[in-house]
Amino acid sequence: MDAAAMSISTAFVVASFQGFLFIANMKIDGIWERARIQWSDYNDPLSWAPGGESLAGFQDFGKGEKIINALPIGGRLRIYTDQAFYDGQLVNDSRVFQFTEIYRGKLVPIGRHAIVSTGDAHFFMGEEGIYRLSEYDREPVQLEWIRAASGVIFGGLKSEWVNQSPFLPFEPWDQSACDLVTAGWSQKYRCLWFTWPTKLSPCPNMTLVLWTDFQKSTLVDHGFTAFTEWMPDISDTWRNFLAETGACDPDQFLAPKEGEPCPITYQPGPPGAPPPGTEWKYLWNANENYHEPMEPDSYFAQFCNVCIDDMCNQCASDGRFLMVSAEDKAIKEWTPNRFARLMLDTESVVEFPETSDATYAEVGYTTMLQTLETMAGTEALKTTRAAALSYQASYQLEPGYMYAQSGSSESAYCLDWETVPPEIMDCPVDSTVRSPSQMRFPFYSTGIHHALRFWASGTGSQFCLSALSVKMTANQKCW
Repeated sequence: MDAAAMSISTAFVVASFQGFLFIANMKIDGIWERARIQWSDYNDPLSWAPGGESLAGFQDFGKGEKIINALPIGGRLRIYTDQAFYDGQLVNDSRVFQFTEIYRGKLVPIGRHAIVSTGDAHFFMGEEGIYRLSEYDREPVQLEWIRAASGVIFGGLKSEWVNQSPFLPFEPWDQSACDLVTAGWSQKYRCLWFTWPTKLSPCPNMTLVLWTDFQKSTLVDHGFTAFTEWMPDISDTWRNFLAETGACDPDQFLAPKEGEPCPITYQPGPPGAPPPGTEWKYLWNANENYHEPMEPDSYFAQFCNVCIDDMCNQCASDGRFLMVSAEDKAIKEWTPNRFARLMLDTESVVEFPETSDATYAEVGYTTMLQTLETMAGTEALKTTRAAALSYQASYQLEPGYMYAQSGSSESAYCLDWETVPPEIMDCPVDSTVRSPSQMRFPFYSTGIHHALRFWASGTGSQFCLSALSVKMTANQKCW
């Protein structure tokens, strides 16, 4: 029996696990069953009625709970509600699935999109922080480096930290827009993405990237509405195979599936095959008897020098981390070797349904590196005298510029910034390989607390920073 026959019209959560399809937080006969999770029969996602030989069933959790999401982890299906977490496991009895409560408390995801799986752990955003829940954790864990990095979500970016810089301060996240907070994970690049709307913003407009292997973070001044890591399947199709080997004309003998296929150049066969314009007369020989010798002009003759194992191997493909921009509503591919944002410029609807003819423009952005405020081990007055950046730049017609500031003050969080002339990030014209270079910035900033700031703006300025060295001296002869 399908879900419609059971009067299930809407499901807030959908998941698959070990051959079963799950729906949860559903509307049945017009009434919301927020705490119910239901699963289909084994390997039959259209069969939902329990009883008889069917393994379909359902489970109701605590009264007043609302199921937010369900994600596999290890050999379990972990169910998240707005009050507790449960682990579901297959059991060899009439229950089919057994659910065990592992946590009950306030540290729960704020919305269904605010949680993501990294394979061996789940990360989610709560009301006051970002948490990790691995397979064997029994309560959410807040990692210290993530706590420090995610402060920009919950506290905003204060003006004193970006004054005299190209960045603008912003307010904390909008707590009334929980479902707009979205998490993503790139297995290829090993990074977590959390995007959110700040106050007064109708769409997500800021993103925090967490590099789990390096315990570093990046703040991106752009918002997104969805993330996914897509693995394209570049293996040949049966349709292309028949056309390329000359077995038959697929346009004539194969019905198109899911729309009109791309045009295929059909050749009846390789040299020695029947003349162009004619089809193969037989597969093996005139009698189609594989006990008799194979004819040299048969269809299978062309495979004599082909290894079947090679034909059956999976074609290697590289994963792509994709996201949907909240600004131009277009799908983007993120890659670290791209130094411009490709944004939708113009768009016009064409005849084919749900498609458009569009042009895109490369838009520049600002990359800024700012150190933490430090006293360098002493509360005495100190002077930052110079800073040097080691970098590698690619050749470009219009090299970018690196700007630098030194901040200092006798009290924390109120730094005065000294600006020096920028340095050009040039690369020799005849250089085919990135060559290491160094930029040196002279300063004379005196205070107890110190910080440094560097930024580059523009489109396509390709560089990689590798080292930072600072010259700082004590005003008194003691350290």
